[in-house]
Amino acid sequence: MAKIHLLSASIALAGDITNVAIRSASNPVTYPELLVLQEIHGEGCIRECKVIGERDTNVVAEKARLVQKYGAVVEQVYPGRSPQMELVDPTYKPAKAEKPNKPKADTKTDAKAETEDADTTSEDKPAADPFAI
Repeated sequence: MAKIHLLSASIALAGDITNVAIRSASNPVTYPELLVLQEIHGEGCIRECKVIGERDTNVVAEKARLVQKYGAVVEQVYPGRSPQMELVDPTYKPAKAEKPNKPKADTKTDAKAETEDADTTSEDKPAADPFAI
């Protein structure tokens, strides 16, 4: 079995941006389904499209699912019994797990600050700026 991308997307029905269907994690679209939706609703109908998961399938099973859901239009987009169908978004790059940043102690700067603090009294220090970041 191959992996297929599941996506969230906003679909402008019939290209009308005031009539939008939201497909999210509870009702995602598959990557091949995007081309079918574009055929039905127009070239610029899909917005805010994002990969949210994946599942196992194959091209024949996905085409059968799309035909059951959308009918004959699927044959226009994916003709034949074994169509050329991309199952995953080729532009998708998974987010890398971020490592927590550990601040490195700058011994020169820290030593200098300690020396300066020892040389000044509280009267010499300006009041803390409450708006300073």
